[in-house]
Amino acid sequence: MAESRALVKAREQNERQKALIKRLKSKGEDATKTAVRTAAAMGTSFAVSYVEGRYPDKSEILGIPVSLAVGVGLTVTGAMGWAGKESSELVQSAGDGALSAYAARRGYDMGMDAAQG
Repeated sequence: MAESRALVKAREQNERQKALIKRLKSKGEDATKTAVRTAAAMGTSFAVSYVEGRYPDKSEILGIPVSLAVGVGLTVTGAMGWAGKESSELVQSAGDGALSAYAARRGYDMGMDAAQG
């Protein structure tokens, strides 16, 4: 009888450990996805800002700043799911980065204008 109780306890402990490992794995996957989305946003923000600064004569597409055009295009693509089930969140994060670059630049310009005038 004592052996069967010990066996039951061991099985229960094993199940608790399996559940804990599953929860930790899920949290790790979520943290990784968040880090990748953040990196995509930051990288895209840097890239479009670099292009606009490096090539000022080519920093517009049909009269629209590159950061705004790229941001809207990527955000719409991601939101509509056109990049596929797995990639759409990443594409949308890249769009967020480009839109952030646009907003930051416009905010900077407005601040400079306000300081001068």
